[in-house]
Amino acid sequence: MTRKYRKLRSYLRTSGLVRIDFKFDQIEDIIDGRLPDRALKDEDWWKGRRRPWASTGFRVTQLHLQQRAVRFRKEVDAPRRRAILAYVAVGAGTLLLCALILWLLPGTLVDPSLKLTGQPLAEVRNDARTALITLLLALGAGGSLTFTARTYLLSRQSRITDRFTQTITQLGSTSLAVRLGALSALGRITTDSPRDAKAIMSILCQFVKDESRRASAMSRRSRLRGLIDPASGLRGPKLRADIATAFGLAVELAEGLGPLSLQLNSSRLDGIYLSGASCPEPALDGTSLRYAYLEAAHLPQAWIRYADLRDAWLVSARLREASFDGSRLERADLSYADLEGADFSRADMTGTILKNANLKGANLRTARGLTRRQLAQAVVDEHTRLPATLARHPPRWFTGQARVRGWTR
Repeated sequence: MTRKYRKLRSYLRTSGLVRIDFKFDQIEDIIDGRLPDRALKDEDWWKGRRRPWASTGFRVTQLHLQQRAVRFRKEVDAPRRRAILAYVAVGAGTLLLCALILWLLPGTLVDPSLKLTGQPLAEVRNDARTALITLLLALGAGGSLTFTARTYLLSRQSRITDRFTQTITQLGSTSLAVRLGALSALGRITTDSPRDAKAIMSILCQFVKDESRRASAMSRRSRLRGLIDPASGLRGPKLRADIATAFGLAVELAEGLGPLSLQLNSSRLDGIYLSGASCPEPALDGTSLRYAYLEAAHLPQAWIRYADLRDAWLVSARLREASFDGSRLERADLSYADLEGADFSRADMTGTILKNANLKGANLRTARGLTRRQLAQAVVDEHTRLPATLARHPPRWFTGQARVRGWTR
């Protein structure tokens, strides 16, 4: 038995077929593509080379040849007939049972102590039958409603699936308007079908990562970033509208899906505008967030390692226990930000604005470019880990409990 034969037999078995009726030389011909012209055009050529499999319930196995590729299609006529017969038998049994109940049960419901006979007894039995028929009709109506509801749910899911497929196709369009419409449709699908939220989240994250790396992702770069209010979105490069929309939708979904649901590592989101966003534990390692506007963003335990946050606007952002390991924070504005327990290992903080930033318990031990003037503006405590030079020679403004206990190294 050759390797090709074993491979084909394994394929047939995994497809649900338990026996192979082709001879060895014919299988070799199928695999190698050495087939007569008649075999490629006339299906009758195969009639003498197959027989029914009674043990599997399949009537026959049709062989289709398309570009020398063999595909097996299982026909299930026999199981379908058996299913129809089973439904008919169940229906007939149900009708027979109802007839027996309507004929025999009313007699047992009549109180024997009444000693009814003749016409009075017949009237009582008819009343009982009428009540039973009403009950059976009510049960039938309930079953019909259940079946109708199930059919409606199935058809609704089918429509959602069709919409989902069409929307995904539109995301690859070259037209910006079509892509924006597709993203809007995805947002509507998440409302209509919450169970598809995880799948849509994965698609949105992949869309943002792929599209943000393209050369056309940034549509404009302002030369007036130092003179214009950062809230205007013109401080630096402007992210393409569909990428920004997809990112915003992904952040909204992440709030309901939980931690680590937003996976945007190694993306390029320069100039993203997302004020007040809330996303637990987002994964943004290696992401470029230059000139990003994330004022009052709530990103607890965020993973922003080796990211580019130069000139980012993070005023009043809540970033407790966030990891900025190896990130670039030159000239980033972290005024009034909550950075308690954050990790700034090997982060470049040259020119970072820390006015009234909460750095209690933060790890600044190996941060680069940090000066005493910057720390003088921040809120620290004895658990804040300072760079070695500042830890050995605490500044004069370290007072109270911090000076007495010393700084954790």
